Amino acid sequence: MYSPLLIVLTEVVMTPLIVWIIDYTRKNMGQLGFRPYAISIVILVMMGSMLDAFFYYIVSPKDFFDTVLSATIGMVLMTAALVYIFWIAVNAKKSYTSPMSVIGISGLITWNEVSMALLLFSLTGVHVSARGGLLYVAYFGRSVTYYLFLAPMLVEMLYFLAFRLSPGFQRRFSLSVFLMQVADPALAGPGKFVTIMLAAYAVLMVVSIYLLLSFVYKNRNSLTSGERQFMSLFFAIFALSAIGIVEPVVVSHPFGLSWAALAVAMIVSMFIYFTNVLDLAKISTVSEAVGKGQPSVL
Repeated sequence: MYSPLLIVLTEVVMTPLIVWIIDYTRKNMGQLGFRPYAISIVILVMMGSMLDAFFYYIVSPKDFFDTVLSATIGMVLMTAALVYIFWIAVNAKKSYTSPMSVIGISGLITWNEVSMALLLFSLTGVHVSARGGLLYVAYFGRSVTYYLFLAPMLVEMLYFLAFRLSPGFQRRFSLSVFLMQVADPALAGPGKFVTIMLAAYAVLMVVSIYLLLSFVYKNRNSLTSGERQFMSLFFAIFALSAIGIVEPVVVSHPFGLSWAALAVAMIVSMFIYFTNVLDLAKISTVSEAVGKGQPSVL
């Protein structure tokens, strides 16, 4: 089912909604109370389960069983979220600001992003015509690296770079991760364009690592423990991305399978980007300091 209207509608609705929930959570992350924490979880699970349900309905044979199953996907996930909210309400804490909260919320955001990628690609009318593990992996790789998903993902990243992050490690790190996503070699599918974008991607990888390392070197004496941990994460992203652009040399067909490693690198990059936007480095540093008996500065 090729539906340009649904593609545009999905991007127009989901992109600002994801930006808003990240921004809302970020503003409350300094002292994350029960209400903003619960709202963030419920909205993210609701969106993710809805996207997954729609995706399954579109790609399924649309018989009675699959129709019921697609509805069940959404209900089960929402029920699990509500049970969790009820549980934390019973065991209420003054603040849910912690590294695990940031990681959990970032994981939910990333789940939404992947679900949106799969849904958008399914709306192009391309479905898996046969069953097989590698075919599913190929479909996943094609979905995540396709331009229909890359565009809203970059818009979300750019919003925080332009309007929310102040100059410093957090912004420089986000800029470096952003640059590594801009020249996705597989964004237009198979063709001569891949070679051009592959060269651009390699150049941007070098530029991104230079920008970050030059900043880190100049500020090496003032880096916090959390920021040093993020440097390790950046090198992990770099390594995964390098594997992603080498994989097509080894696996040339099908196209989506050739770029599956790059798709994984993009997902990991998204996850780490969101943890950075949500101040994981600062929160980790503060948590470590509190663990050593020092006062919190959040």
